[in-house]
Amino acid sequence: MKKIIKYSFAIVASLFMASCVTTKTTQQFPPFDPTLQINVGVDDMEYLGETEISVEQYVYLGFIRQTVKVNGESFDSWKSTTASLNGLKDINLRKATGKVLEAYPDADFYRVVSRTSEKNPMFLSKHVTYKGVVKAYRLKY
Repeated sequence: MKKIIKYSFAIVASLFMASCVTTKTTQQFPPFDPTLQINVGVDDMEYLGETEISVEQYVYLGFIRQTVKVNGESFDSWKSTTASLNGLKDINLRKATGKVLEAYPDADFYRVVSRTSEKNPMFLSKHVTYKGVVKAYRLKY
């Protein structure tokens, strides 16, 4: 009887652990030669345009965050697209970077020009709006 309980517990535990597995796909590039140096100036780039990104959130009790809108549309965390842009350290604005990739898919370089945040305090919460302007560039050659 103890063996049956032990085996059934092992099976249930293994099924539970298997249901918690998630996968994440990433693409890694080979490292560059440390002696390689590329000098790229402003004359080597072509300006494509700029776009504004925004995120609206409610913050409850100072630590519970609820994202309401991303780029003016209701936010669905299951269907969001994000990118990692140089100079964008604001983790809240990263949810809105998918708009930049859709607007300028052939750009080689993105530059965050400005970031602003507007906070409206309420009782035990606050409404926060983050905005940023991103410029897109492409190499001429």
